[in-house]
Amino acid sequence: MKVRVVIVAAILGAAAAVTTVLLLNRDSTDTAAPRLCLEIDIFFKADADMTRAADRLKTDPDVTKLVVETKQQSFERYKQLFANQPELLKLARLEAMPARVGLEPAHNMNRQALIDKLKPMFPGETVQDSCEYVDRVGPR
Repeated sequence: MKVRVVIVAAILGAAAAVTTVLLLNRDSTDTAAPRLCLEIDIFFKADADMTRAADRLKTDPDVTKLVVETKQQSFERYKQLFANQPELLKLARLEAMPARVGLEPAHNMNRQALIDKLKPMFPGETVQDSCEYVDRVGPR
């Protein structure tokens, strides 16, 4: 059990690091590209829970955009992101990957207020602000 927790924590940490690198290296003149740090992620242990959450959030007026990712899609993305790091690929297991709902707050919605609203809506799941990692390395 402890090994699974460590692996999941390593995977989530690696995903956060990749997001930060992508954010810092993207071309600031590209206005068509979305600002990744706008997104709030909710990680789920099961695809069915993720699907139910996405259905529930589709009609939420505080949310403008949803991106869903099954455990399998998360695993495939992980393998692509870390294709050049075989030591990380050896640790990765499909069952350890989270399903994910990424969402953007409505323009009139405070990010922290939305995060505070989401946490009790999905108890036991991880609600993560992608901007938290960007703020550690520089301004948005």
